[in-house]
Amino acid sequence: MNHYDMQGEGYEWSNIYALPPRGTPTGGGYFTVEDLLKFDHALRNHKLLTPNYTNFLLNRFEGSIEDQHISSKIKKSAGAAVGICAFIGMDFNTDYSVIVLSNYDLPSANPVSALKYE
Repeated sequence: MNHYDMQGEGYEWSNIYALPPRGTPTGGGYFTVEDLLKFDHALRNHKLLTPNYTNFLLNRFEGSIEDQHISSKIKKSAGAAVGICAFIGMDFNTDYSVIVLSNYDLPSANPVSALKYE
């Protein structure tokens, strides 16, 4: 059961009727840390996209598909809905990733996204 506090007053409500029972074309997918780690490995190992298109994605679709991505930065993504929060950070200079899933509203996973990874 996930929880949310719409007015920030410190109490919890179940979000069982606030979200659809499964993901939709606009998002809301349900996944585990293991699922996100498999996605991480598939992206790094070019199982989802060719190396050129992976670089294009990591460059935020700027330039051309032949451009190499700038690997000096960690690629981050986050998402949230009522009573759920997710974060993934991928360091392409190493094989390390940080994945945080929470059954609480924003900003429950955000403190991790603000960290500087060294």
